[in-house]
Amino acid sequence: MAGDAVTDLCETHAHLPREAAIFMARRAPAWVHHTDLEPAAWHGLYLAAATYDPDRGTEFGAWAWHRICGAIRDDMRGIDHVPRRLRVDRHRVTDAAVAITSTGRPATTEQVAAATGLTPARVRDALALAAARPASIDTRIANHVPAQPAPGIEHARDAALTAWCWAAIRRLPDQQRQVMEWTYRDGWSRQACADELGVTESRISQIHSAACTTVRDFIAWRLGRPDMPVGPTQAKRRHTYRQAVTADMQQRPRH
Repeated sequence: MAGDAVTDLCETHAHLPREAAIFMARRAPAWVHHTDLEPAAWHGLYLAAATYDPDRGTEFGAWAWHRICGAIRDDMRGIDHVPRRLRVDRHRVTDAAVAITSTGRPATTEQVAAATGLTPARVRDALALAAARPASIDTRIANHVPAQPAPGIEHARDAALTAWCWAAIRRLPDQQRQVMEWTYRDGWSRQACADELGVTESRISQIHSAACTTVRDFIAWRLGRPDMPVGPTQAKRRHTYRQAVTADMQQRPRH
């Protein structure tokens, strides 16, 4: 859909990301908070709006809800590289530990083992996983656009990818670029960005989601991954953007 139509759909249905994040958090382990899921939910809403075809006869709210929940599930899997058996153990152990501590008693390994039927060794492994809570989903894009490293620190092997991310950010529309720079360069909260731009926090989430989608699409293209199908106008805009970012990188001084 055209950019204005995408924006209108996102603004009209701005309540869905938070509702879906709360819905999914209730079905997730105890350490998952709905605010950790909201960036992925906004990403899902943006993708739903960008790919929505009203001629199919599907109501947008239902289409968006499905895409938003799918985006949340995908990002949760993306940050949780744990074998399925250990994930199941973690869920069982976490639930049992919460139930025990809710009675005012500390949850010992033996108590949790008795409540779950697991061996003490498996309980300890699961508790260790539960304690190592995954970072917020939002940090996955931040890992590709970190602040400038301190002098003397060796760059990681993905330093080139980081440079491409920053180049892609600099070519975003003004508001998207500002939000990304404030968030990942300056460490601002969404509320701080909202105050600076004079908009709501939900609007900042929408801007951030759109920016992340563009940057991720560009990096996927750089890595040789297939393009997501878009209309002719969006394809032309995407091509122009990619060429501009590439030209910027080619003009960088070589050290």
